[in-house]
Amino acid sequence: MKKTPIRPSRALASAATLIVLYSVSASAQDKPDTPEDKPAAEPPATTEPAAPPAAEAPAPATETRGGAEASGGVDVTLGGETQAEPTPAATAPTDATEEATDEDANADAEPENAEATSGYGLGVMRLPDSAYPELQVRGIKGGSLWFTMHGQQWPYMPMRGNKPGVMVGVSGFAWVDPSYARMQTTEENNADRTTWRTQGRFGVRFTPTYTQADWFVQGQAEFVANSNQNTTRTTDPDTDDLWVRAGQWNKWDVQIGRYEGWELYHFGMGLDLNTFERMGAYLGPEGAPQIYGVTYGYYRDDIGNIAGHYYPTDYLRFELLGKFGNLADRNTIGARPVGVLDLGYVKVKLAGEYFKETEQDSDQPRERELRGVGAAVQGVFLPYVEAGINGGYGLTDTIDNEGILDEEGTFTTYSYGGFANFGGLVENLIVGGGANYTWKDNVQKEQSGPNAGQVGEFDHLQVFGAVQYALFGQFYLKLVGAYAKARLAPTFTQAPPYDSTMAGLRFRASYYF
Repeated sequence: MKKTPIRPSRALASAATLIVLYSVSASAQDKPDTPEDKPAAEPPATTEPAAPPAAEAPAPATETRGGAEASGGVDVTLGGETQAEPTPAATAPTDATEEATDEDANADAEPENAEATSGYGLGVMRLPDSAYPELQVRGIKGGSLWFTMHGQQWPYMPMRGNKPGVMVGVSGFAWVDPSYARMQTTEENNADRTTWRTQGRFGVRFTPTYTQADWFVQGQAEFVANSNQNTTRTTDPDTDDLWVRAGQWNKWDVQIGRYEGWELYHFGMGLDLNTFERMGAYLGPEGAPQIYGVTYGYYRDDIGNIAGHYYPTDYLRFELLGKFGNLADRNTIGARPVGVLDLGYVKVKLAGEYFKETEQDSDQPRERELRGVGAAVQGVFLPYVEAGINGGYGLTDTIDNEGILDEEGTFTTYSYGGFANFGGLVENLIVGGGANYTWKDNVQKEQSGPNAGQVGEFDHLQVFGAVQYALFGQFYLKLVGAYAKARLAPTFTQAPPYDSTMAGLRFRASYYF
């Protein structure tokens, strides 16, 4: 066989070319990443973080879940990315390949799968769809159940790529509420009242999350701006959420800080917190009894929360929330366990709670015990209906400053109600309604007269209807009409029982991001 003669000039030129290519590739590793430096296989900046298929869901838009329907997360990595080193050719070119260009050599040096070897050190992104988990159907899109996480870990921000790092999620909301209420009472010392009010709320959340495999550490701060909401400017909170938690995704976690517990009693599309229809027919000295839904320890307050969450399956979830702190010079300690069986189209929720308040001054014997239980059953029939029924039973026992039973402050409350939302017939349009009834009685008995032996009794009926239309998947317009009636029969008073009513109309424009 005839041997190909070695051509010294061409051999020297090929060697020089390899040295130059290798030097350029090595120096590129020392430069910060730019769009031009990144491999073509790397996803663009608007790509959502990788997540298990079961967690992919249309993003909800709600203040309590705090989300927005996002078409994709926008993230900016600030450092820590790595790339595989390009591999130079192993042999010098022969006659058959000596015409290969520098571009061909660089293309061969690119890694085949940049995503498999990339990670991030620190990044910022708007929370994408995958951050709002839907392991089971949450509700009809845009409905009030769809706005609820049903105990799932939220925001869900698993590891991107195969290297640990920190990602800061950003989300928030803004809403404004013009409203009208007409209140009337038969109580002789109170006049009828007509009230107009506009209130609003804005919040932005920052959620830094460190992930390593399925382990994570996560914090969240929700900064809030208020307008009205029955508070003065000097007492408005500057934060809603302020918490830290750690654990494993879809397995367990421990959370400590300021946040709401898991929801049991669902109101539907009306009775939003701090609205006229939520307070109901409150005109009069006693006010109207408020709905109890295992809510002594549910809402955010100035008492610290610590909770453990356990997820044995995709459809079974548990929360054990404890409270430990001081509110209004009273030390408070207690617990609120919740269990959720979420089969998607059917959801069953059970909860209980027990809390004890004592005065911080040792010479003050006043104390109070609060306890209760409740249950809820909810159903979803996509894309047309979501509905549910709720019930709660609570007891409060109070010892006064003299160390004896406070009969007026010792009472029983029970509430039951339901809601239904309908959609799917007209795109982005949902109509709904609900009704709730609350009864409260204390142990303060009349001592004499025709009502001797009777205790104070109070009841409250609240009903509403609502219609909502969504624009751009993030801007919601909702109109709520409501009516409430209370029957109030206190004891130890010369006044007869009296009735109060409330009729109101409210419009809410809300934007979620």
